[in-house]
Amino acid sequence: MLVINDIMNDLVLILLLRFSIQQPVPAPVLCGFTWAALGIACVMFMSSLKHGIEHVQQLHRVPCDRCKFFTGDYRLKCPVHPCTACTLDAIDCRDFEPETLPYLGSDSQIMPLSSDLPLRRKVDVRSPALITYRR
Repeated sequence: MLVINDIMNDLVLILLLRFSIQQPVPAPVLCGFTWAALGIACVMFMSSLKHGIEHVQQLHRVPCDRCKFFTGDYRLKCPVHPCTACTLDAIDCRDFEPETLPYLGSDSQIMPLSSDLPLRRKVDVRSPALITYRR
């Protein structure tokens, strides 16, 4: 019985020593894990950047700030659709009316570019995309 206990104790010591000694991880394996982690981080960063750009482009399609019903007041942005004003639901708003330009009067006309008359270019300060031509 004493011999079996000695053998068991020796086996336990051998097993403990065998599994408690940790081998250092080889440098190529660590280098591979590092490059893989950097690659995954770059892919995730590029994916989130692409998603953010797409979201901003979609937000620029919201026409509320160019509508004549837009008040600009944070309490009531739009009296026609107060719940959907300045949100993505307002992209295809049926009640959208372009804001009238303050410098257009009865003496100005929007003329085609192929006219023989010399044209002066007039650009709205608030919205550079709106260009009219006067005689």
